[in-house]
Amino acid sequence: MADSSGTVDLLLLLAQHEEAIGRLYSSYARRLPEQADFWNQLAADEARHGALVGNLRARMEAGSLQFTPGRFSHQAVSGSLDHVREEIALAESGELTPMHALATALDLETALIESRFFEVVEGDSKEAAEVKQSLGADTFQHRELVRAAWEKAR
Repeated sequence: MADSSGTVDLLLLLAQHEEAIGRLYSSYARRLPEQADFWNQLAADEARHGALVGNLRARMEAGSLQFTPGRFSHQAVSGSLDHVREEIALAESGELTPMHALATALDLETALIESRFFEVVEGDSKEAAEVKQSLGADTFQHRELVRAAWEKAR
């Protein structure tokens, strides 16, 4: 089990990334009121994901979960977090179209799937399986919901 401060920092960074995606989707809900319900639901899920990832530290320290060392680099997660923050600023500036929001969300959700973000934990415990299943299922569902909305809007 990895329990170094670097791993804890990375877990906090990953939680911040999920929370930032939630804030981005909340910004979309405010700026695109005709799609507010859609974006607010995604935002709520992302906030829950952030809380799940944020709670991993305590579970790791208790020995019930393990973090996959080297799975993600601080630099890669920081770069993605910076991108999400830039998108939040863009949305808040009012320079936002529904297609841009959908395309950005589709890119983000696809990147999370391709990086297998939801496999951030390992182990045979029930807790590990639940976190992995929840993050994975929600992310795949988000991608499909966003893809369908994007296809409809095209």
